[in-house]
Amino acid sequence: MLNLTVYVLIYVDDIIVTSSSNDAITTLLRDLNSEFALKDLGDLHYFLGIEVIKNEEGILLSQGKYAMELLTRVGMKDCKIAPRPLSVSEKTNCPRGTVGVRRQHKVQKYCGRTSVLNVNKA
Repeated sequence: MLNLTVYVLIYVDDIIVTSSSNDAITTLLRDLNSEFALKDLGDLHYFLGIEVIKNEEGILLSQGKYAMELLTRVGMKDCKIAPRPLSVSEKTNCPRGTVGVRRQHKVQKYCGRTSVLNVNKA
């Protein structure tokens, strides 16, 4: 009996296919292509904020690139690492009510993006 594994990940209009058999991938893509317009983009390198790196042992999934892009966007790429997270009771030097609504929205947006890093942490 053939021990065959095929994984198909579909996200909106993107399809990722991998298998323990290259013939199975070829057959599946040929069958799908007979029903749908497909474009093979080759090996997977980056998807949904996850970098896919092939090595001799298999594949490595990393969010390092996503994290660096996020730090660059918020101007914190060259900041020093903190030994621990900021306490919620920590006092800031911003007087109450001085942070504008636009700034608050921006902070909330980036906090949401960092939560993706925490949820996917292995």
